[in-house]
Amino acid sequence: MKFGRKNKYLIIYLSLILFCTIGCKKSGPVEPYKPPCPPIEIVPPSPYDSPIWHPSGDFIGFNHTPLRKIHYPYGEHCQGEYEFASDSTGFWLINPDGTNKRRIFPYRLHSPAWSPDGEWIAFMIPIGSEAHIFKMRFTGTTFDTTTVTQLTFEGRNFFPAWSPDGLWIAYDRSFADASGPGGIWIMKSDGESRRFITSGRMPVWHPQGSILWAVPKIDLLNTFFCIFKKMNESTENNMNMQSKKNPPRGLFDEFDQLDKLSKLNDPLERLIKRIDFEVFRDDLNTIYQNNDRKSNAGAKPYDYVMM
Repeated sequence: MKFGRKNKYLIIYLSLILFCTIGCKKSGPVEPYKPPCPPIEIVPPSPYDSPIWHPSGDFIGFNHTPLRKIHYPYGEHCQGEYEFASDSTGFWLINPDGTNKRRIFPYRLHSPAWSPDGEWIAFMIPIGSEAHIFKMRFTGTTFDTTTVTQLTFEGRNFFPAWSPDGLWIAYDRSFADASGPGGIWIMKSDGESRRFITSGRMPVWHPQGSILWAVPKIDLLNTFFCIFKKMNESTENNMNMQSKKNPPRGLFDEFDQLDKLSKLNDPLERLIKRIDFEVFRDDLNTIYQNNDRKSNAGAKPYDYVMM
């Protein structure tokens, strides 16, 4: 009798477990099996790139290849494969409100840059192992292909940037060769008077035209900075920063220069507020330590953090 009571309780306990298991089972349709996705080998290209405002502000130019369809051979839960309308690729214009999108040129323009008056556009064309800067006149509605003018003829040149007065074009030569060093170069808007300015990449002019900004080739401690070069627009010879002679310095010249930089919103001042450069002192002292110094006589070493 005692044994039968235990079996009775056991049967009731198991029944409750079975009831809860069945009752708590997820209701609704069963999700179909989704096969695993293949690894993503490359991010598909964007249908749009290189948007640039026209100086008039009336429209925006950009490269565009319309997207015809997205295929999902492995299911919509996986990355799709883009099908582009290659027959409609080119340089397009669009109004600021998104209306009147129209193609005005059947080719993409690499690194496009409008001239300040909006009458020309500079761009880069890869030619074999080289890359060169060209310009072409804009009529207001389309490009006049009879005015295509090649401005550079040696090396690999990118990122043309017009000076605010439209007289000069700065550009980026990616590496040194027999024709000159790599870095930031400038030339007149007709391609004449090409000359090296400084090391760096991707030049940008200050709106006043007296400062040329660039991203320097600095790998030390993976730190990113902006550098500048003072440009003298009054004399063509002064555009050659390599041969320019420094005039006699006045007593307060350095303070005046620092004050001018502050008024131009010097990015270094903003960096100092956000970055504690003292954390780099030990590494800098290790890198630049002069073990050949035999005594403490003479001028003291430079403060490498200050440099």
